[in-house]
Amino acid sequence: ATALKVISVIALVGLGGILIAPQIGNKLTSLVSSLPGVKQPMKEKAGRFLKQFFRGVEALHHLSRAGMFTLFTSIIWAMDGIGVVILARSLHVEIALTQSFLLLAGLGLSSAIPSTPGYVGVYQFVAVTVLQPFGIANTDSLALIIFLQAANLLLVAFWGWLGISRASVFIGTSENDNL
Repeated sequence: ATALKVISVIALVGLGGILIAPQIGNKLTSLVSSLPGVKQPMKEKAGRFLKQFFRGVEALHHLSRAGMFTLFTSIIWAMDGIGVVILARSLHVEIALTQSFLLLAGLGLSSAIPSTPGYVGVYQFVAVTVLQPFGIANTDSLALIIFLQAANLLLVAFWGWLGISRASVFIGTSENDNL
């Protein structure tokens, strides 16, 4: 409960920051460019980064764009969460949709941790840590996350192969046109 309150406050501060970012963007950029002791190339790089960030945040200030962003994000999270529930049930592991959302959020946050290729070890640790308080056995958590990782890798491999094959067709066509 305490962690939920802290995370909620952080989320509200972040949302408030996104809402006021375009209004304070120029002031913050000029503040960065006037920092003493920072070399000019670093100031310019930071200034460009801030301008790009504020420009991206402005896109969320348009009601239709923000609405579409929220809609598509909700659909993606729902599909991911329902997929985890279906996979868990196929392994005879009972997991609620809210628990699958918590697992997915934990996995998303864990991707920021330096890890081995494919996040082997980190994902398993996160799955056991997140699902254990809900009474899900460690072996069941490990089985679920291994199957989930395999499904994700197959999905990425399929779409990657499709994208590469489509790109090579277009690249091949443009090269032949030049000959």
